Order: sequence, then C-alpha cells, then structure tokens
Amino acid sequence: MDDHSLLNAEDVINSNHELLAQVIGGKIIGARYYYEGYEISFGPLERVGRRFYRSAQDDFSHGSHTASIAAGLPTAIQENLVFQGGAPGARLSVYKVCWFDHCDSADILKAYELR
Repeated sequence: MDDHSLLNAEDVINSNHELLAQVIGGKIIGARYYYEGYEISFGPLERVGRRFYRSAQDDFSHGSHTASIAAGLPTAIQENLVFQGGAPGARLSVYKVCWFDHCDSADILKAYELR
C-alpha cells in the first residue's frame, strides 16, 4: 500500500483540498450538475436558505459516501484495518441532480440524456 492511501483520524477531521486531491487521485473524470427542473418546481435554489454549491460538488456528503463505497481506494484506518470500495480501480463521472433532499425527475432525465 502506498503512502497516499494511508489516513489517520486527524487527517480525516482536518481534511483540506490538498489531502482531498491525494485521496481522489484522478478518480473523477467528469462532473456535471442539473438544477433547472428543481428551480421550475420550487423556485431559485438560494430561496431555500441552506448552504449549497451550484456545481457538481457534494453539499452534504451523500455523493462522496456512495462514491467511496463504489470506488474508494484502500484506506488504512488502523494498522490492521483497511477499507476500500467495491471497485477501487474504477473511475467516476459525477452527475448531481438532487438538491435539498429532492431529486427532480426533469433533472434526472436530463442527466441521462446528456451523458
């Protein structure tokens, strides 16, 4: 196992963009986001009043969590405890279609059509 796959609890708690870049390690090969359907149904995203990124960036860790289950690199939590995703050699293309716990059908369909 190489040094880039080893994390300790302090690294995870104090994560920054440099550490994130090491962990991701070229896994994400594309990213898109779709929000027009949500805004037609519910109004502007800003109107909700919660933190969000109008981008493919994960707002509340659900996408990061599921991506790590699917394609996470081996990560040593302790000397004898290593976690990895189901397909650690896989690469990911990210499509964000959910906003504030709602996934609008129009945005989902657009993501499928434009892939």
